[in-house]
Amino acid sequence: DGRPEQHRDSGEVIVRGRKGFCSIEPLFSGREYVYEVAAQNGIGIGPYSKASSPSRIGPPAVPTAPSQLTFVSATTTTLVFSWQASESMGTDIIEHVVHVGTDPDFPRGSYVTIS
Repeated sequence: DGRPEQHRDSGEVIVRGRKGFCSIEPLFSGREYVYEVAAQNGIGIGPYSKASSPSRIGPPAVPTAPSQLTFVSATTTTLVFSWQASESMGTDIIEHVVHVGTDPDFPRGSYVTIS
C-alpha cells in the first residue's frame, strides 16, 4: 500500500455501527498481532478492552479447492461452467488449472490442461 513496513504493522480501523467483528488486511504473514477495541458514541470514546492475546498470521499456503462447480451451458463443441472462488490463503491467485476429460478419476495422461 506504499507505506513503509513499520507503519503497516499498526494502525487504527473505524468499524461503523454496532458490528461485533472486524477484518484487517493486508498484514504480514508469520507475525503476531494484538488488538483492542473501544466503542464511541456522541459523547466520546469509552475505555478500551483488554488487549488480545497475540494472534499469529500464518504463512501463505496453496489456495483452497474451488467449490460449487455448476454447469452453465453446452453446444456441440463447447462446455461452459462456473465455480465458487478459492480462498487465496495469503497470496494472490494467478490462474486456475482446469482438467477436462471423460473419466471422473482423471487418470494421468487422459485429460487436457487448459489455463
